[in-house]
Amino acid sequence: MHNMTSRKLKITVLICFLFLVISCATEKNRTELANIFTEISFGSGGGFTGASSNYLLKNNGEVYKIVNTIPEKINKISRKEIKRITNYVKEIGFQNLKFTERGNMTYFIEIKSNIRTHKVTWTDGSKSPELVEFYKVLVNTLKHN
Repeated sequence: MHNMTSRKLKITVLICFLFLVISCATEKNRTELANIFTEISFGSGGGFTGASSNYLLKNNGEVYKIVNTIPEKINKISRKEIKRITNYVKEIGFQNLKFTERGNMTYFIEIKSNIRTHKVTWTDGSKSPELVEFYKVLVNTLKHN
């Protein structure tokens, strides 16, 4: 009987230890993600009508359209897609990009993180294919899965 109780105690301790390790790893991943982005605002404005579009992607995958400064949830993307976007932000070195172009049609991406906020703007004639591609990736988050 004593042997059985000892075994149950060991298993319980092991399970508690595993939960602790997993929760610490999950928290570390959340912190790393928040250091890359907590939210990404993106959109465009100008053109013939002067209309603008503004969207917000949170790092939990929720996607919003901003209507009269009020966010309206339009979609939720997967963790896999969040990871893809996070990797893209790192690959292009977004926090080091320096674009403040303005024109007839101006596009923007602003990334807020635990560390800083960084915004870039560019036009249709911009020589920044990585920004155009990243913008397309973000626009794809607007589509319902």
